[in-house]
Amino acid sequence: MTELWLKFRDENGEDRRVLVGVNKFFIGRHSENELSISNGKLSRQHVKIETFAEVFIVSDCGSSNGTTLNGEVLHDPIALKDGDQLNLGGGLEIEVELISDKPKGNRSVNENKDDSEGSSRSLGASGNQSATAGASATGSAIPTSVFIIAPVLGILVLLCGGGLLFLFGGNGGGNNSQNKEIVTYYPTPDETPEKTKVSPTPKSSSTVGNGTTISPSPEETNTTPPPEASGDLKKIEQNSAAFLRRIALNDPNAFLKNTEIEIINSKIAPFKGSSNLAENFKAVKSNASQFESLAQTKGLTAQFLAVAALTEIGNNRGNPLEVAKTMLPIWGDLRISLANNLADDCLLMVAAYNQGKAGKFKDLRNILEALAKKNPGVSPREIRTIWFLKKQGKISDAEYDFALRFLIIGTITQNPKDFNVNAEAIIF
Repeated sequence: MTELWLKFRDENGEDRRVLVGVNKFFIGRHSENELSISNGKLSRQHVKIETFAEVFIVSDCGSSNGTTLNGEVLHDPIALKDGDQLNLGGGLEIEVELISDKPKGNRSVNENKDDSEGSSRSLGASGNQSATAGASATGSAIPTSVFIIAPVLGILVLLCGGGLLFLFGGNGGGNNSQNKEIVTYYPTPDETPEKTKVSPTPKSSSTVGNGTTISPSPEETNTTPPPEASGDLKKIEQNSAAFLRRIALNDPNAFLKNTEIEIINSKIAPFKGSSNLAENFKAVKSNASQFESLAQTKGLTAQFLAVAALTEIGNNRGNPLEVAKTMLPIWGDLRISLANNLADDCLLMVAAYNQGKAGKFKDLRNILEALAKKNPGVSPREIRTIWFLKKQGKISDAEYDFALRFLIIGTITQNPKDFNVNAEAIIF
């Protein structure tokens, strides 16, 4: 058996050595990870290490600051080797240590094979006398002839076995319909073998051809688009999904559920046809490059920063760029506490904005962690939504309404004409 140990220096400067003892081992800033490190450069869930037999596969979980392996950016899942060096976002350096419980005296099959080949070469070059002398020197009592006869017998056995397989195994029988290609497939941690993939993601448990039952996780079911809507609801559905996917760092399947679309529809009327909103949109368009530059300084998307500024102004006339500059430091601190990988993370940041203005950057994060412990049967992704927090009474009406206004204005930015706003779309 092979064990994987991680050696690193923690946030207190102390050397630590941790065993990867589960099949899925997560490292990140969140307290629910198997290895939790309180460092702002790490994402809530930064990397994942999965165990397949005695192979350990590491993959980045869409972290904000990325991961490197031996100095190279980790784009795809890869097997770890003894002595590898991981760097998580510049905030944590880890040395990989692989330890096998096999005694050093046990020779592997490949090592024995190499020795046999070496003995044969030695015999061919120096004759039986050299081989006998070598055997005597090592104290072996095995006759020299064994080193000659054994390989020959092995070759004969392989040839005979191959002939029998050819005759009776189906390849030599002339029936091409039974011929099968043997393929060895090693799936990556985030990949399902082609023969067990089901597309689209099943909404309920299903059985594939090889008898494997696949049940969607709560997160997978959340990537199934809502049923078809019509009229105004359809416009909100399409534009809100486009907006949500543009504000997050890595959430290509974000969308609103039907009940959430109806909530937005019930509150969008004051913004339809707004001339003030149209003028504010034009101001954002004229300063697009500056919004992009500002957003990059804090690891935000320009789409998020621009709409956040528009949300603060609301249905009044204002200067979105100047407002964005005043909001930027607060967003930077909230991002460290709550992250912005997913669209729901971004909505949490918006809901917590007034807390951030008061210097309370960790209050909402602490509430989320307490809810996760109190509700073990609810998926972490569902808990980390403004919708769940509102039901639990954990955010105020003002915080909830500010997040809804952000959603409404963001939805309109994707296609203002759908909402009678005389301006061009704001898409970064």
